[in-house]
Amino acid sequence: MSFLPDDVVAFIDATAALRTETLADLRRTIALASEPAARAPKLDAAQFDALAKHLRDAFRPRADELAALVPNGALSASIANTSVVAQAIWKRAQLTDAEFQSLTGAYRDVGLEF
Repeated sequence: MSFLPDDVVAFIDATAALRTETLADLRRTIALASEPAARAPKLDAAQFDALAKHLRDAFRPRADELAALVPNGALSASIANTSVVAQAIWKRAQLTDAEFQSLTGAYRDVGLEF
């Protein structure tokens, strides 16, 4: 049984399965966003460790493919950006609707639902 909520696992797995071009587009969109990721709700240490492990496991099969993207850093950006949204999904009750939308909007725009 996973320590992560089912909706968080489903989001991470769906994101890790996105086309390479979509992940690159998300990276650019998020880099240009005016809302800082620091507004994402924080997890405790055990929650964050479980999240980080699932993220690494989900993106590991794509490591070479994402590492080959130009500019470099697509793998780490994909993991970091997905982590912020996963935290928002996990702790949604701590966010206003506007905060949640600002953190998750780019992923909704590419067709992910959560």
